[in-house]
Amino acid sequence: MTNDVTGCRDAVIEGKTALLATLKDARSLADQMRILIRDPALRQSFGAAGRRLAEDHYAIETIVAQHMELYEKALSV
Repeated sequence: MTNDVTGCRDAVIEGKTALLATLKDARSLADQMRILIRDPALRQSFGAAGRRLAEDHYAIETIVAQHMELYEKALSV
């Protein structure tokens, strides 16, 4: 969906870690919720993939390394 809440696509991967609904579209939200309610394996898969994504991209070690790289680049200018 192209009209979803700002920032969601930065935090999830549609179809791998989450389903996204169209902004201000109750039917879209209900449809996505219906899919998740009916598919426990999909919920489990999204949860596991979301955890891996968070650990890979948002772990404190990763964030610190990214900041150190940024600072090193800024200091070398």
